Amino acid sequence: MSKPTRLELLVVPVAVCLLLFVAFGGTAFARSSSPGTHPHLSGSQYVTSSYGGAVVVIHGSGFLPSTTTLTNYIQASVFASTDSNANGFLQVAVDSHGSLSAILVACGIDVAHDLIEIGVEDLTTYLYANILYITAN
Repeated sequence: MSKPTRLELLVVPVAVCLLLFVAFGGTAFARSSSPGTHPHLSGSQYVTSSYGGAVVVIHGSGFLPSTTTLTNYIQASVFASTDSNANGFLQVAVDSHGSLSAILVACGIDVAHDLIEIGVEDLTTYLYANILYITAN
């Protein structure tokens, strides 16, 4: 029986390393997110007015960025917890970084301590951001 050469001893560790790289390296690449796949929404407390409206400043990030050939938009909708007639609707363009800032006005909010719910959808990817629950200031 002959002694194994250095080359034969090197084959097994190299094969194991390649196998581990393929198994775990592919998983790491698969988990990285593409632009526009994790939209997030934040906002301020709303301010009510004497006519029964609410004004909210919203900020969004993680949307599909607009490009020179495609302008991406989001659509925001507002619902109030105590008033089924409350409504608000906004369509805003997303910037080239996938972000936005906008003022959202909701009408028909009669109670200054009402809880309003804001939902936002990316109109290109059809992905929804987190639902934002906001109270009065």
